[in-house]
Amino acid sequence: MITRLSISNYALIDQLELCLEPGLTVLTGETGSGKSIIVGALGLILGQRADSGLVKDPERKCVVEAIFRVNMDRFKESFILHDLDIEEEITIRREIASNGKSRAFINDTPVNLPVLSDIASRLVDLHSQHENLLLGKRNFLLPVLDQVAKQETLVQEYKQLFQDYNKGIIALEQAEEEESKARLDEDYFQFQLNELNDIELVGLDIGSLEDELNTLNNAGSIKSTLRNTYQNLDDDDRSVVALIRHLESSLNKISGTNSRIDGFQARLSSVLVELQDLSAEIDDYEQSVQMDEERIVDLESLTDRINQLLQKHRVTEVNQLIALKDELNERIASLDSLEDRIKDLRLKNAKLKLQLEKLAADLTKGRQKSAEILGVETGNKLSELLMPHASLLFKIEASEDLLADGKDDVSLYFKANKGGEEKPIQKVASGGEISRVMLALKGGISKHRELPTLILDEVDSGVSGETAARMGQVMQAISAGTQVISITHLPQVAGLADHHFKVYKTTREHDTLSDVTKLNQEERVLEIASLLSGEKTTDAAIENARTLLRK
Repeated sequence: MITRLSISNYALIDQLELCLEPGLTVLTGETGSGKSIIVGALGLILGQRADSGLVKDPERKCVVEAIFRVNMDRFKESFILHDLDIEEEITIRREIASNGKSRAFINDTPVNLPVLSDIASRLVDLHSQHENLLLGKRNFLLPVLDQVAKQETLVQEYKQLFQDYNKGIIALEQAEEEESKARLDEDYFQFQLNELNDIELVGLDIGSLEDELNTLNNAGSIKSTLRNTYQNLDDDDRSVVALIRHLESSLNKISGTNSRIDGFQARLSSVLVELQDLSAEIDDYEQSVQMDEERIVDLESLTDRINQLLQKHRVTEVNQLIALKDELNERIASLDSLEDRIKDLRLKNAKLKLQLEKLAADLTKGRQKSAEILGVETGNKLSELLMPHASLLFKIEASEDLLADGKDDVSLYFKANKGGEEKPIQKVASGGEISRVMLALKGGISKHRELPTLILDEVDSGVSGETAARMGQVMQAISAGTQVISITHLPQVAGLADHHFKVYKTTREHDTLSDVTKLNQEERVLEIASLLSGEKTTDAAIENARTLLRK
């Protein structure tokens, strides 16, 4: 149960603190006094999203804190799982800055919103007014059935497995799309690879090939020129070598005369040796140059193909063609590994689907059982709420597909009177009937979940008279095992409360504030009288208020 609630710098609240006790507690006050603000602050404690626009003073942070006294044995497992300190009391604090940043703490340990929601959902069931509109909706009803069946852990296990299954389906679709695209390109890749495989690219030098081809194409003029050069250099007595040899012999006759002549003679000897070597190389090379038309054709074909490949693939070097060849080999080989991956994904997804089908079947069994229980219990509660012939039916239908929370589609069917059959509650129930159904459901949920605290925000709207009194009695009965905090406009409900708080507004020079005060017995008489008679409290209303309190 909540023992203390403090709110600071939130909407119209500057500083507020409530000390709460077991039993039935009511909050009353005029419309607009700030009751819904208190509910909004409680929502922050339960993990709802924060609205920075509700921070009253932007220079300060908004802080909402609640202290719970509970049986910690029920929470040890969750606290150990989330690495939280286990203490005699649970303190939840939420801080919101004006820039929208929000922090949450459990026993002074920072936590994220999913952890906060997980812990808080085990502490409090907060009924807000808009829930009445959700009464026939699947997203409201399925969690109710799961709570009564106490299979929230099974639901989480299913949801995690469903996420893994969806990821597997997406991965499979992407792999199949990749394979389909690769298959379309496979023939083209293979054609390109075959073109590159037709040529032995490793060790190939396009420059050398082109040099050889140029030599062969000009072999005739090369041989003629080289032969003429050789002949003029060293082929007869009139050649350059013969002349240099004669000159060198002449200088040799006067060598030793002086050093300058010896230098001339040495240099001329060196020139002679170089010319003899050069002429010999020219002669050898000239003889090696051959006319080879077949080789010319082969070289022209090879260089043309290489240049076409370089141009086609927009590269400039043979090494780049080799790299492309390796890449094409990898792409084609990857198709085999892609096929293996697709097989593995299909197998994995099939196993996950089988597991999901089994979990979904287990969830359905639990939901069907809790639907029967809640249907009977809610019908009994509705009888207490002056609807003796009302009946409620949870209609569970199987979906063909796996959904995020199982394979069940659930809707609520209702009839208020004898005869006929149940119909969708949204179509046949009045506002007051929906309020009573909601209260009956909340009572059933609190009983089966052993919730420490149930907060009801005007769950009794749309009813009056004896029905209102009966709703108060039901709340009172629920409060025997669960702390009930009810925000109400009904004097019949307020008169049955164990504790009564009044929410009111005060106006200061520059702003308006909401505050709460706990009422004593006489103050309760006046507050209930005002609920009975409006602005002008009559003696009759006061007497009626005293009667309600005595009851």
